[in-house]
Amino acid sequence: MVKGSGGSAVKPAIDARTAAASLFPPIRPRLGQALCALLFAVVVSSPGHAHENAPGEPPVHPEITPAQAAFDKMFWDIDEGEFPLDSRAQTFATLARLEQAIPPGDVHRQLQYRYMHCLIGFNHDAVGAVEYARAGAEAALAAGDEASEAALRACMGIHLSNNGDAAAAAVQYEQAAQLARRGRDFNVEGIALVRRGNLRMDAGDIAAGLQDLLDAQQVFERGQVAFQVDFNLFSIAQAYRRLGELDRALDYINRVVEFGQARSDELVLASALNERGRIRMARGEFEQADADLRQALVYATNEGRPGNIGYIRLQLAELQNRRARPREALDELQAALSAYRQTGGPPPQDLIDLQTGIAQSRLGQHRLALQSLGRALPALHDAGDLGGVMEVHLLRADSREALGDATGALADLREFARLRRDSTGQATHQRVLAMSEGFDARYTELRHARLREQQARAERLAAAERQRKPWRIASIALGAVLALVLGWLVLRQARRALRLRRMASTDPLTGAINRREVQQRVAGHLAVGDAPLCVVLIDLDHFKQVNDRFGHAAGDQVLVRAVAAWNSVLRADERLARLGGEEFVAVLPGAGIDGGAQVAQRLLEATRAIDLADVAPGLSITASFGVAAALPGDRSLEDLLGRADAALYRAKAGGRDRIEIEIAGATAPEAAT
Repeated sequence: MVKGSGGSAVKPAIDARTAAASLFPPIRPRLGQALCALLFAVVVSSPGHAHENAPGEPPVHPEITPAQAAFDKMFWDIDEGEFPLDSRAQTFATLARLEQAIPPGDVHRQLQYRYMHCLIGFNHDAVGAVEYARAGAEAALAAGDEASEAALRACMGIHLSNNGDAAAAAVQYEQAAQLARRGRDFNVEGIALVRRGNLRMDAGDIAAGLQDLLDAQQVFERGQVAFQVDFNLFSIAQAYRRLGELDRALDYINRVVEFGQARSDELVLASALNERGRIRMARGEFEQADADLRQALVYATNEGRPGNIGYIRLQLAELQNRRARPREALDELQAALSAYRQTGGPPPQDLIDLQTGIAQSRLGQHRLALQSLGRALPALHDAGDLGGVMEVHLLRADSREALGDATGALADLREFARLRRDSTGQATHQRVLAMSEGFDARYTELRHARLREQQARAERLAAAERQRKPWRIASIALGAVLALVLGWLVLRQARRALRLRRMASTDPLTGAINRREVQQRVAGHLAVGDAPLCVVLIDLDHFKQVNDRFGHAAGDQVLVRAVAAWNSVLRADERLARLGGEEFVAVLPGAGIDGGAQVAQRLLEATRAIDLADVAPGLSITASFGVAAALPGDRSLEDLLGRADAALYRAKAGGRDRIEIEIAGATAPEAAT
């Protein structure tokens, strides 16, 4: 926080407990929207650091007048939650009192009032919010008040984001960060970076968004902005969860839980335990996830927040569905609806329909399940919830197959496969970017540190040489040692870069190459000429049932052993790649369609021979295969996969555990079984 004219302090409004409560929005949560109020929380730090006044007290400055002190005290009281703001009437009565307290001719405090009005005056009616914020920012610019301008531009970014104009919001956050950086307002600078990071993640650029959050964390730590230092870890944990880095996500959210426990803050604990429950659910740790969500529910109930209770109940419904307890899931959904009704606002109907459809499908109520899933799908599309959309298509395929609608089931399976390939490639790309950016930052830091050390050593050696000539030999020896050390560091760094490149091209579980690597290899092969090329698309049959019945650890073993069995029958120049989940492709350079069919037969027999008795009693696995050869017009892996995919789905529709062949766009006369 920085001082403006007349000595008053500019800082974000909305108290921290209200901010923590906002992590449970009454509509479907989006990472950026859910943290809207949080990012303008009260930030309390020690006197003498980033802020100059004790918490809850008006700013003290020898030059301010009694009228200015009275305005500042009321501003801080509103900021600390001393005034009720639950209704439109209460909010505008409070703002009217603050406006009357502005000392005549005090431009800075007029801008502070605009800032407070921007934050709380549009909670009940968003009409005109953006224009009001823009006018305030322009007035601050004209007055030369950079602190107020930074805060008002950040507020304008919030309203632009809420209106769906993410690009314009990002511009305002960037300007706010630059202004705050010049004025050394660590809090507003960090908040603007966090908000921009949330926008980037909502747009799918999770790696860039995570980098903004990490940059914001450095700003908060540099300014010793105590609350934000600890609570920004919540956003970082969410980012790592969305990247699939669940171990890192769990580490960060555990620190937020410790922070909430140290403060005995039930709202912080409710939000942190809810997020930890989601992370543990994604890790398959259902018992621990249940314990976290139940404890979060206790804290939310103690606070009397029905919207928070409804959201946690929805997470519990998802958990019960994942544990194959559909009746308990439906009970949780009823409890969630009851809680949302108490808020007076609409529930997140897409989430409710999705979880209802899952439970109905598992209860064998397939017609009802199709109705619920059909209602959920458009809303999930509109929200950009790719994971939810994929789950709906997979569930609808199961229900349609159970009802005898093979055509509809096949259409849903095709769409699920297409979306999964796209999402897997995007997720891998984001993880590689995040890893690459982190590596680049560490490498740059190390290089700068080396240069500084080398320069300091050189200066010391030069001084010693001027004082005593006998030191010359020692200087030369030390220079040689330094060169050896630097050479060793360069070699070590090169090995680390090679290891990172290998990680970026390989599936960490199975050791097969990943989609990105196989795309490059196939594109290179197709670019060189007319050499034949064939692909075999492989999909493990009913793999989801393996995870549901035997657990994810057993499913991982199935994938590892299947890859080992398939590699045992492939030649050295034939490579196996994991496209995502249980879907793989074998790339066969130099093979035509007949050769591809022969390799597919060997892969089929190798799959049937896999012994999984030591993994789980009664566990066995089969696979379906689709074979396609490259055509003259093919330029990428996707060109071949489209035809192989059509053959694969014929194999699945024909009973699975078989091979289908696609020849120049036409089905082969007979499929191998």
